[in-house]
Amino acid sequence: MRSILVLLVILIGSVKSFSQVQFSVDLSGSYSFIANTEPDPISSIPPNTGYSVQTFNLKYSETFRVKPGFNLSFDVTKQLKDRLSVRFGMGFSFHHYKKETRHIAGFPTATTILDTIYNIPGPAPAPPSSFFFASSYVPNPEPVLIGGSNNGQTKIFYVSIPVMMRYALVPEKLTVGVGVVNYLLAYSSQIRGEYSFDFYNNEYVDRNDKSGDGLNNYLLSGSLLLSYKLFKTWGAQVNYNYSFSQIYDKDSYSSLYVSNRKARYRTIGLGISYTFKGK
Repeated sequence: MRSILVLLVILIGSVKSFSQVQFSVDLSGSYSFIANTEPDPISSIPPNTGYSVQTFNLKYSETFRVKPGFNLSFDVTKQLKDRLSVRFGMGFSFHHYKKETRHIAGFPTATTILDTIYNIPGPAPAPPSSFFFASSYVPNPEPVLIGGSNNGQTKIFYVSIPVMMRYALVPEKLTVGVGVVNYLLAYSSQIRGEYSFDFYNNEYVDRNDKSGDGLNNYLLSGSLLLSYKLFKTWGAQVNYNYSFSQIYDKDSYSSLYVSNRKARYRTIGLGISYTFKGK
């Protein structure tokens, strides 16, 4: 939050130094495409359990079911030449999707090692976790969904800071732009499934994780824009953003064998803008 306030002060200070600027408010609906993946992770039993190390391959698929989002930004445009201008600003970007993880191959029958590892003589015992090893492989005719119906629901708010060079193909009418957008993670909600163990009942429960764990705090995207002025102060625009950064910064702990490292946003936006003159 402190870095966001510093950037805001810098932007406001820059605006005061401009003599001929335009201010605008942009609102657009957006839809992101996130590529599905089929990682082939390898899992092994840690040797400190006292058992011989056993390694096996499992294959999973990750499907991202994306829902519409939106972008809201407050921008400043500085005219550089007759047709060339620079625009920067600050706003918010909302993304919403459901990540579904499925077993698609190599689904094992498993034996669970619990606290029995504490009876093994030797160095310090392993933490009280469950370790799984495959005794045999069972072919999977159909993919098996991991987790409950809400597991994987994800909502993310980013603070967006766009910087763009714009060129007027038709002065005061049709403009194209190219630039970058900086995204800072502001809020997230991730539904993650976990087992709740007690003496009488073991059940799979959903937990709403708002810590931002596993998500990248900073994303950088390239941006293309096409805007058309409908009236004196109102315009329509379409933009495309390609994320150079990955959504996740590490493997998801909620799905032990699944890697999220390749997930990126490819976002199309369609919206309106309202422009009013500055000094």
